[in-house]
Amino acid sequence: GTGTTTLGKKLAEQLGWEFKAPASEFFRTQFEGRIHEYHAADDTLDKHIDALVEKELKIVRTVVFEGRMVGYLAKDLPDVLKILLTTALKTRLKRALQRDPHESKQTILKRDREEEEKYERIYGINPFEERFYDLVISNDTITIDKEVTMILERLGHYG
Repeated sequence: GTGTTTLGKKLAEQLGWEFKAPASEFFRTQFEGRIHEYHAADDTLDKHIDALVEKELKIVRTVVFEGRMVGYLAKDLPDVLKILLTTALKTRLKRALQRDPHESKQTILKRDREEEEKYERIYGINPFEERFYDLVISNDTITIDKEVTMILERLGHYG
């Protein structure tokens, strides 16, 4: 509902870079929509995916990575632009309902709480804290094209 995948794909296309969403790709292949099994799984899965992402972040430079932990995992890499997208719950729910009519405010809040608890348990942090990011974009009222422009400007590709 925040639009990270949509933005990541569009940004990668504009830059001519590869787009990767490692956790999403892993989730799709391993759990095929059974999110309750993923949240019930032990932390080994998250640690494995995060270790792979962290390793790749250190060697690959022309990739747009999308993921909840990417900003935190890249915190010590000054040449990686770390972007946090934020969206109000009302907007996230509206977007989520377009994909899944069974989505609800309660399921979004429950998922958010479970993710925050998982990252606190594994890493002792909340990866959505703005201190891990170079650029924070609230996208409730701006278009995807405006988001891309803001990022390209920050990267020095415009203006």
